[in-house]
Amino acid sequence: MKYIILFLCVALILTETKKPGVDFQQSVKLGPYKITHIDDGGTYIKTNSLYPESTSSFWEQHKELTDGNGNIFLPFGGFLIEYKDRKFLMDLGMGPEKVYLNKVGNASGGSFLKNLEKAGVKPEQITDVFFSHLHQDNVGWTTTKKNGKYELTFPKATYWVDKYEWEYLLKNVEKEESEMNKNYKVKLIEPLKDKIKFPEDRHEFLPGLSASTAYGHSPGLMILRLEADHKVLWFTSDIFHSLAEFYEVTLVSDLDHSQFAKETKVIIMPEFCKPFVFLANARFGKYAFGKLIDNKKVLEWEPCTTKECKLYYDGPNLAFQEEDL
Repeated sequence: MKYIILFLCVALILTETKKPGVDFQQSVKLGPYKITHIDDGGTYIKTNSLYPESTSSFWEQHKELTDGNGNIFLPFGGFLIEYKDRKFLMDLGMGPEKVYLNKVGNASGGSFLKNLEKAGVKPEQITDVFFSHLHQDNVGWTTTKKNGKYELTFPKATYWVDKYEWEYLLKNVEKEESEMNKNYKVKLIEPLKDKIKFPEDRHEFLPGLSASTAYGHSPGLMILRLEADHKVLWFTSDIFHSLAEFYEVTLVSDLDHSQFAKETKVIIMPEFCKPFVFLANARFGKYAFGKLIDNKKVLEWEPCTTKECKLYYDGPNLAFQEEDL
């Protein structure tokens, strides 16, 4: 019988608020932390462009993942992590301007700042920005154009990224002159060059919040691990591009930098299936928070989309209890 996940024990509470243009804004509480999904829109991509080795029969079995015309929705966005007076952003969505993405075409975001405001936070209140990696759809709101010049959107923040990821981008921009690289130079590299910091693997930004290397999708992909109240929430970034990868773990995305992406995913997957371990991924849109369950070696994704609920562990079984919190 399929589990019905009612999310995050005692202090890990899901709330959702309907709003125009966005399905809902989700946030959870974990110990002293509040985590909010910040949506930045999205775009459609052909299933065979995202997963060239996937078969038509696979998508026939999982029609709910597509629009019925061979397209899968690719959401953009990030997460706001609040702890005391610290306001920490992981990834900055696609940004307000149309940019050409390989395999996708022209795409833009647009709702990130609006949704950050709906979460009760202004850009000048952000204390930290963590880039899981430096692809356009993760750095889009780094700067905004004012009086013809690009300025940092979050002027008081400390900016973090893997050192190798940063150096790889610098080398690539210098090596090849393209419109994309010109954009990176003006909108990202120049504004950040004196502000960027490089965390090591397992660097702890806040109590229980640390970085973890997960190279493959990009040369220096890093994800976040938050442990509090005897639970773990992983922010998995582009280890996964869609829910399809839970139905077929061996799916390889054509957006990945190297074959290591597949190996990283297979190695780390058992960690994600443990009890009291939950995932957060902006790629999943309205299912941004959830629990991955290994049900007799078949992975099941249980999204956390209910209000006022709690989860407790009872021996070998998962049991659920709803109550007003």
